[in-house]
Amino acid sequence: MMMEECMLNKRPYVICHMTGSIDQKVTGEFLSTEAGRKAAEDYYRIHRDFEADAFACGRVTMEESFTNGWYPDLSAFENCEAISREDYIPADAYFSEKYAVAFDRKGKLGWKESVIHDEDPGYDNSYVIEVLTENVPDAILHYYRSIGVAYIFAGNKVMNIKTALEKLYRHFEIRTILLEGGSVLDGAFLKKDVIDELSLVIAPVLADEKDKPLFAGSFMNEFRLMSAEPTEAGNLWVRYHSMSENSQPCLKLKTVAEAIEMADDFLTYYYDLKTGELESKINDTAFMDSEAEDEFDVLLEEDPDRFVQMPDRHELFNSPYSDYRMMEAFIETQSQYKNKLGRAIQGKGAFRRFREAVAQLYLLDDWYQFQNRFRLEAAKWWCRKEGWHFE
Repeated sequence: MMMEECMLNKRPYVICHMTGSIDQKVTGEFLSTEAGRKAAEDYYRIHRDFEADAFACGRVTMEESFTNGWYPDLSAFENCEAISREDYIPADAYFSEKYAVAFDRKGKLGWKESVIHDEDPGYDNSYVIEVLTENVPDAILHYYRSIGVAYIFAGNKVMNIKTALEKLYRHFEIRTILLEGGSVLDGAFLKKDVIDELSLVIAPVLADEKDKPLFAGSFMNEFRLMSAEPTEAGNLWVRYHSMSENSQPCLKLKTVAEAIEMADDFLTYYYDLKTGELESKINDTAFMDSEAEDEFDVLLEEDPDRFVQMPDRHELFNSPYSDYRMMEAFIETQSQYKNKLGRAIQGKGAFRRFREAVAQLYLLDDWYQFQNRFRLEAAKWWCRKEGWHFE
């Protein structure tokens, strides 16, 4: 089962990625302090590492970060014909590798071109998508079309966030989106229960009481801790996953890697989305004589959306992460023994000879550590290929 098949509402996986103070304020003078600047550096690095399909901001944040308050002269478009309120997607927009999604209800952002140019590669070359309401002037629509900015409609006068997310998923195949503020937009997403994950870079500083909180108008919502990592700059990066029944699933990477390690022709492994554990099913029914196996078969048949079939041996054999490719990759890390190990994997019996050579060269510990890293990368590759988010 792929991610798309299990989703009741076709929308991206939403990560609210923000930097803030210990008391979870996200704007204010604290951002100009040394601690705030270091937190911002970690924030942008993590933004890049996520490699999301898009990032989303409200009008004020986009204006402060990218358009700098500029607005076009629309006089040339004032007498143009009325435009039907249909989504506008230029051909170039379909081929972009990443997107900048602006929630701009009344079309107040003054873009000068359809693509963002920024010194940070995490934002550079992002194709602009304006999310508008239908209560927007025709002139700005004509202007956006003239410079190739894509736009979609999500509501008449009030922004419908769920509609916007569904269109972003459907039109642009956006599977993962970073929600990056401000606090009003973050709060609106929270109220609609469409935040799947929180990614918070916490600076070791307290903000002023008048500074804005992470969520404007928040309400009771439960999350579970995914990870908490101190950064080299002295900040804390914390990730939480929503406990809401509406949240998108997130696979544990180590569990997927474990399934990849155990993949064979005898068993098929399944990831249980409810427990985060692996279940197995014997492929040959002639060997199925245990009550436990019978119980899982029944559960799999009654609730198939609960389980994700893990990659089998044949799928991995034809991938960039096959066992043979793993041996080749390990050999590339061993300059001193490269030739000897390279000869070991030639011809029939390559796996046996390779293991013997690794043992003779006292490289077993290095090999086991490399296997673990390689299989984690294989798990990432498979999750991305199948459309699953992972932790």
